[in-house]
Order: sequence, then C-alpha cells, then structure tokens
Amino acid sequence: MSSSAKEKKKAIAALIRTAMLEDGPMVMALYDYELAGAVDELYASLIEDKEEFLFAITENRGHVAMVLITTDKTVYKNEAARDQLKALWPNTYAINLEQMIPMVAKDLCDGYLFQTGVKTQQK
Repeated sequence: MSSSAKEKKKAIAALIRTAMLEDGPMVMALYDYELAGAVDELYASLIEDKEEFLFAITENRGHVAMVLITTDKTVYKNEAARDQLKALWPNTYAINLEQMIPMVAKDLCDGYLFQTGVKTQQK
C-alpha cells in the first residue's frame, strides 16, 4: 500500500471514528446519493443470510452516511441508524466499532461500500 493510500485510509478511519464514536454529523445528501438506492439489495442480503440486522457505512469527500436495516425492513438513516446500533449493542457498541473501524476504512478506501450483517447471541 502506497503512503498516499495509507494516509487516505487513516483519514477515512478518523472520519468514521468521529461519526460513530463521537456522535459526529452525518450527511443526508450522501445517504440519498450512495445508500438509498441500495436498500432493497441490502435487505435481500440480510434475509438471505438470516441475520437480525444489517448496517452499511459510506464516506465521500469527508462526509459520512450510514443505514441500518432490520428484518421487518425498518430503515434507519444516519444518526437514527447510529442510535439504533447503540441500542442493539448496549454494552458492546464502542468495543465493536473500535474493532470494525479499520475494516470499514479499508473497504471504503478500496472503493467498496462497507456492510455487515449481524446475528446477536441469545442469552
């Protein structure tokens, strides 16, 4: 990886960290541009993989957006998606995100939308 790619990845990771762990702003226009059109495809993946929920994060020109989709096809956008993810992971949100941010940054730096489906452990 070139030094410019490493710097880009580092910058994206910082943006994601701010948005996800420091309640930084998210941009609805970016959601509309990059995520809204993918909701049906993301939902199909969620159902096919038998997951409880799926979330996706994108970044473009220093702006961040996200979506979280549940099995009943409830769609949470941006800050509402972040808040819902916190509610779904009440004790592990920060830990999980710290572990995921490098993967998020890599996918976004490589030109892919970061998405992950989640199955929670039943007690």
